[in-house]
Amino acid sequence: MSDEFSVTISAVVFPDGDYWVVQGIEHDICAQGRTIKDACQAFEEAVCANAMIGLAQGVSPLDDIAPAPEKYRRMFEHASMSMTATQLEPTCLPLSQQGEARPFIPVLRLFENSTENGNVSAYA
Repeated sequence: MSDEFSVTISAVVFPDGDYWVVQGIEHDICAQGRTIKDACQAFEEAVCANAMIGLAQGVSPLDDIAPAPEKYRRMFEHASMSMTATQLEPTCLPLSQQGEARPFIPVLRLFENSTENGNVSAYA
């Protein structure tokens, strides 16, 4: 397995009530959890599940998933903190019909909203 074939997915992490949300940027995949760690784990599972669906449908994994709405890209660009791959456990995705696995490396940025009401819709 070679890192030159790794899959990097950018995502923004933000609070929503009592939960944390992880929203993909290049692919509109989203997950939530009570903690940042739980939300990140759920996001990795959602990405893996979507990749498996793509393989089952005979398409390249994740290629048929549209990008997230633009407000999430803006949140990602204004995020206050980045999490590097060394802070997270890389997960492997099966990325071919032959079942070859490639490293999946999430690139996460923490978004802390500075609006008065704490509503992420300010970026809509």
